Amino acid sequence: MRDLPIRFNPARVIGYRGRRPRSTRASADVYDPGASTLITEEQTPSIAYFFLLAFVFFSFAQLAAWLPGHPKPHSGMAPTGLSLLAVQMRLSLLSSVLAMACIVFHKFTRGQMILFAGPQVYLMGAFVLLGLALVPFSVHPTYSLKFVLSDMVKLFLLFLLVTNVVRNLASVRGFLWALLLCGCIPAVGALLANLWPDQFALSRDASGRIGWASYFGNPNRLAQTMCQLIPVALCLIPLARSYAVKVLLAGLIGLFLLVMLLMFSRIAMITMVMVALVYCVSSRHKIRNLTVVGVIGLCSIAAVPGAVSRAKTIATYEQDASAMGRIYLWRAGLAMVARHPLTGIGVDAFPLAMADYFASRGPHARLRWMWPHNAYIQAVAEMGIFGLLTFVGLLWVSLRDARRLHKRLSDASDPPAQELAMLARGLFLAMIANCIIGLTSHIAYDWTLHMYGALIVCLKQIARPSAAGEA
Repeated sequence: MRDLPIRFNPARVIGYRGRRPRSTRASADVYDPGASTLITEEQTPSIAYFFLLAFVFFSFAQLAAWLPGHPKPHSGMAPTGLSLLAVQMRLSLLSSVLAMACIVFHKFTRGQMILFAGPQVYLMGAFVLLGLALVPFSVHPTYSLKFVLSDMVKLFLLFLLVTNVVRNLASVRGFLWALLLCGCIPAVGALLANLWPDQFALSRDASGRIGWASYFGNPNRLAQTMCQLIPVALCLIPLARSYAVKVLLAGLIGLFLLVMLLMFSRIAMITMVMVALVYCVSSRHKIRNLTVVGVIGLCSIAAVPGAVSRAKTIATYEQDASAMGRIYLWRAGLAMVARHPLTGIGVDAFPLAMADYFASRGPHARLRWMWPHNAYIQAVAEMGIFGLLTFVGLLWVSLRDARRLHKRLSDASDPPAQELAMLARGLFLAMIANCIIGLTSHIAYDWTLHMYGALIVCLKQIARPSAAGEA
């Protein structure tokens, strides 16, 4: 049966530049520099794409949190977080499994192989295989083996799923819009929880900050998600045809920025400042963009004055228990590296090994069961030097490819090429945000980080020169 094209695409409904491809042959959208046109040869497998979007929706939605009469804990995240996480994981897992089954069936019926595109896929595979090879050296081999075979394999399969399903510009646009619209769900939930905590608050951390539910119950994690989504919305504004869509995207940026500030996450504030500076410095209208960013910054300070006080604690980190706790965790991680530089202490085994490296029984005793709060220390402490090199290689190749795509296509006269350049720029900024967030967050195995890397691989495949262009 011939695969049908995607008939519903939110990006086209709300008014995007670019024509619907006329060709229906089976390959990818290919930008040909020689002909300065977009050669469309492959349609996205529609059913697999639908289930992939469903995976994104269920990962963000936390549907149980919106049910009336849901229990609201007075403090802590454990009861609500665990129950909601179980529901969310089952729905997300089912959607991803169905998407993978559909794409395998799609490839099999056409005599095609699963596509392993770009060095990122091989680096992801090496990352997983390295974690598996180091299981015998783990402080808890059974635990590490279970994590590799479940979570790390899922990461690799998700990477393959995205790169095999998202095969043209229309599907990239739709996927990014799905991220933005689904990201509104936890953002609105957290905003309501902060405005009316008695009615909507589902979780509080030790300092009293209110997040949302399960995956987004941690205020830092929610703020970091907002930092990832803001560059995506920013890159879509120049591509919108109507002012209504531009206003909608600007409103989404304002919502994400407000929620990020309400989480009082210091690394999220630093991340947004750095992303804004990179955006302004790399743009053609530097003064105009710097002015706009300055105005937005002043408005943000006026809207959430407490964020300024929170940011000032960076200068007095010795007096902040949370900041000092991270420093103790980093020291313990470096001690693990010194003792196990090549093999590490095992994938996801950092909390299990902390008892041997952190003997405090005072106010920081809870740190004995925590993760390192640094993606780079997490990689090198748990997987050794080669694990760190593989992880950093993943980040560097993604940044390099996105930057090259934007630089190569930014001066093109073809509207599809200009659109692809803007999408590459947005994903480049999102990856920069991930790199900075990783300085204080253990996101080495986080699915959102690697999903942005997979989208960059998709853009690279779409923009690869055709045979005519190479000739």
